[in-house]
Amino acid sequence: MEGRRGIRVRSLLRPGVLLPVLFAAALLAFVFSIGDLPRVVGRVRRIPASTLAAALLLALLYLWLKLLEFRLLLRALGIATPPRRLLLAFAVGEITLAIPAGVYAQNYVLRRLQGSGFAHSAAATTVILALETGLVFLALALDPIPAWPWLRPLGIALLAASVLVLSLSLRLRGLGAALARRLSLAPLRSLFRGLEELLGGLRRLSTAAVLVPSLALTAVYLAALCAAFLLVAHGVGAQAFTFRQALSVYAFSLMVVLVLGGVVPQLGGVELAGLGAAQAWGYGPSEGLAMMIGFRIVWTAAIWLWCIPAVVLLWREFGRPAGDDGEEAPH
Repeated sequence: MEGRRGIRVRSLLRPGVLLPVLFAAALLAFVFSIGDLPRVVGRVRRIPASTLAAALLLALLYLWLKLLEFRLLLRALGIATPPRRLLLAFAVGEITLAIPAGVYAQNYVLRRLQGSGFAHSAAATTVILALETGLVFLALALDPIPAWPWLRPLGIALLAASVLVLSLSLRLRGLGAALARRLSLAPLRSLFRGLEELLGGLRRLSTAAVLVPSLALTAVYLAALCAAFLLVAHGVGAQAFTFRQALSVYAFSLMVVLVLGGVVPQLGGVELAGLGAAQAWGYGPSEGLAMMIGFRIVWTAAIWLWCIPAVVLLWREFGRPAGDDGEEAPH
């Protein structure tokens, strides 16, 4: 028992785990120092129960559409996943979304549950992230924050750069396998083989039959998220806040975290960027902070209220053999 506890403690104290947590805490502390914290807390506590109920329903819509997209992409990859295991993997990924690379937890769970290759299933998760990123950049390019005229060309440049990088990546056929054959160190060989498998999966998903419905699902579930953000903003007293403003504020927040993902953690980074965007629309620090913190609390609680019970109910799936209830189709 003591040995296991020591292993867990050492795992938590690893720089790759500890530093992002400390950085997120520092960012949140800085964000809280900007506004009048008692006023912010008072605004958040005034969020009506009807708003909480609506956010819970919007979170269910968000999760359902995103799960449909994940299943669509896995099937396009030839990965046949039973509903219970699919739901368990997806729920774990959503619960861990705020931590660095937490979204890829669903691919780790799929590997544990049924032996699906991590890199192969990670292509589905990567496409979801790419579509979200592209829509965020597109939203800021089409309708940026008026007080920030530089945001439109930045959005266009980031969207073009993303398309270019993705196009070049898809053309690197066989590069990972070739590098793996030339390397003597086993970990590096595994890394480049995984990279080749990931790129192969991305190429398989890069068809109109897959991307068009995936893009539509992504647009709708992000709209549901922005609708929940709008309702929470109204709940904390920002009655003049519009859907257009909600879309641009949250899109800018996600853009900052996506572009600086290796530097700025989602927890704290979204709140700080969103606070700046809200101020650019003319809202005060306390009002903007109440919007961002209130939405973080409400949305996280809503997602967890749906996902944690699913994980608890389906946890026994980990005890079954990897290929017992479905297997990865050949590809």
